[in-house]
Amino acid sequence: MRVWPGRIGGCMKPYGFRSILSPGTGARVPLVLPLVLALALTACRTDSPGLAPRGPIIVIAIDTLRADHLGLYGYERETSPRLDSLAAEGVVFEHAFATASWTLPSMTSLLTGTWPREHGAGYARTRGGRQRFSRLREEVPTLAELLQDAGYATGAVANVGFMSPRFGFGRGFDTYDWVSSTDEESRRAGESVDRALAWIDANDDRPFFFMLHLFDPHRHFDAPEPFRGKFTEAYRDRYGDTLATLESRLEAERQSDLEFHVAAYDEEIAYTDDQVGRFVDGLRDRGIWDEALVVMTADHGESLHDHDERGHGGTLYNELIRVPLVVWGAAPTGARERAPVSLVDFTPTALQWAGAPSPPGLPGVSLLGPLAGMEPFPERLIAAEIEVNGSDVQAVIRWPYKLITGPDPESMMLFDLQRDFAERMDLVALSESTAAETANELRQLLRNVRRRLRGEEVQLDPAEVEELRALGYIQ
Repeated sequence: MRVWPGRIGGCMKPYGFRSILSPGTGARVPLVLPLVLALALTACRTDSPGLAPRGPIIVIAIDTLRADHLGLYGYERETSPRLDSLAAEGVVFEHAFATASWTLPSMTSLLTGTWPREHGAGYARTRGGRQRFSRLREEVPTLAELLQDAGYATGAVANVGFMSPRFGFGRGFDTYDWVSSTDEESRRAGESVDRALAWIDANDDRPFFFMLHLFDPHRHFDAPEPFRGKFTEAYRDRYGDTLATLESRLEAERQSDLEFHVAAYDEEIAYTDDQVGRFVDGLRDRGIWDEALVVMTADHGESLHDHDERGHGGTLYNELIRVPLVVWGAAPTGARERAPVSLVDFTPTALQWAGAPSPPGLPGVSLLGPLAGMEPFPERLIAAEIEVNGSDVQAVIRWPYKLITGPDPESMMLFDLQRDFAERMDLVALSESTAAETANELRQLLRNVRRRLRGEEVQLDPAEVEELRALGYIQ
């Protein structure tokens, strides 16, 4: 067994929602604090009894993966047999949320522990209808930089234009193996796994942080054999043998054949699941699996006409911001956790595992203490935001309520996720008095949020523009 040098130290003490209740009574006081204060956590450096020194940190980030299309979240198709089995060895979070519904701001949040309005990566303000994109702000440290300073080797495999070093993603990585991808042409998960294991073989003499980003579930859906046809075979009578080609699959999508579209999406998930399983097998063979903190998640989901939308990036409904989250190595196995968590929690969790200090004011909370049973999950607000046509659209969750506002500042929808996780019943529209009071409280928080900080605009070359157009991000 390897002995990984390092120590655990530091904790994250949350100013959760309880901190803005009247002490000892639980009575509400006016909610006029800024959202960033209500979400803030204070970093501290204390001994953490019961937490042993730790080793590698690995995050598997799967692009465009809906949680509810995995068997471990109750999906009826056999899309994820390997992950379903592996889930019994870790902790499954039932209610994990991304900070945005598209890759650039969401993945930046994962790798910095900050909200989109703090890290600055995403849409720049639209001028004359032209879509423009901004990079991570230089003054915001990345997890890779912080772990590099703590003595970790750092590496990554990434597979989409929005994770280009030009947007700030390469900062802190000793090796950043990135290629650009489109829906029609991308590096398959199998090659990405091969490259990940090769990097680990070359860097396993000291604790390391590795990010494996897999692109395959991003449309268009063209899974390789033997997964091609696993679920779409049922549509052979509709399309015949032509389903063997990508062109015919694209034609099926153009015809708005939703059933086929979902089946082809599920095939990509099944292929990706198989490759994640192969990656884990490789970690086991190398004696790393039992020594590492491993996290599997997604940057966002995919709308499959749930709210008369298709694709991602345009709304903040749960089909887009609810993501899978499974953690291995940090807690008893086979647990399922219902407390709501956010992708911003990954950075403080990884830093505590490494024994490295967190930057002050990170909005997330380390999951290590709650997972070890040393402290409860905090009651807190969880946020997500995007920009649509130059206006902010925001969501804030105070369990079980979720408020969505914008782009009209006066517009809002409120959902009770305990009773209506699919968000079909807008409580504001029903004019329930309790709902209206809750919605007004949450809206007041959003009104007091400090202004959005923006990173430097990235000047795209013609090839990058065409790639993003092919991915559906530019019209």
